[in-house]
Amino acid sequence: MQANFTNFVQVDLAFDSIENKTAVANDIKENYFAARPVSMETIRDYLNYHGDTMITVSVIRGVRERALTSRAEVRLLEFTYRGTRNSDWIYHQIPNDGVWHGGVLNYVFDYDLKPEDESARASLVGRYVVFANTGVPQWNATQQTMWSPVTTTILHYINYNGDSSTSLVTFGEAARANPHEAIMNYWNNLYSIYYKPPVRRSVNTRWTDGIVRIAGNRWMQVASCRSLWRSKGEAFVQQWTSSG
Repeated sequence: MQANFTNFVQVDLAFDSIENKTAVANDIKENYFAARPVSMETIRDYLNYHGDTMITVSVIRGVRERALTSRAEVRLLEFTYRGTRNSDWIYHQIPNDGVWHGGVLNYVFDYDLKPEDESARASLVGRYVVFANTGVPQWNATQQTMWSPVTTTILHYINYNGDSSTSLVTFGEAARANPHEAIMNYWNNLYSIYYKPPVRRSVNTRWTDGIVRIAGNRWMQVASCRSLWRSKGEAFVQQWTSSG
C-alpha cells in the first residue's frame, strides 16, 4: 500500500490516464495519512481509510440512492456504542478504540456482553423486533428518540452511542442528520467527477447460465453428489478463467 497506493483506489472510479489516477490517489493518501508512511504507527489512519471506503461512504451513498427510488421508508442506523468484553478481538497489536465491523451482532445475539450493556442490547433488539412486526422502529410508548426515515433532502439517522469500557457507563440514542459530512463531501466530490456506474447485465443472462452450460439443466441434482459436483466445479472454474 505504501509503495503503490493507486492499487487501493475504488474500482468504481474511472480515470482517463494513469497520471490522473496517480494524482487522485496521492490526494486521497494525503487526506488520510498526510506525509506519514503507511505503517503500524499509522494503523488508525489505515483503518479510517478502509472503514470509509469499504463501509461508511458506500452505505451512506447507497441509503441515499435507495431513498430516492424506494416506495418504502428507508432508515439508517449508526452504532458507535463501545461495549462487550471483546474476548473475540484477535488483533491485539491494534488498539480497539471503536466498534469493529459486525460488532452490532453481539447485541442482537446477546453474545460476549457485560451486564452494563443490557440497556443498549434491550433498546436495539426491541427496535428490531417491533420494526419486523409493524414496520415502525419505536419499541415502547415512552421512548422519546425518533428514528426518522431518510427523505429526498435530509439523511436522517439514529446514533447509538456511549461506553461501558470505563467505570462511568454511558448509553444514549440520538436522532441526527447527514452523517460524516466532511468525509462525504470529500468523496462525493470525487464521485461526481470520476464515478463509473456498473454495467447492467443482459436481461437474457442469468447467474445460473454458466452452471447450466457445464452441469446441464439438472445441475441442482448434480450438486447433491459431492464428487460429481466437484468435477463440474473444476470445469466451470477453468472455463471462467480462460474466458476472463
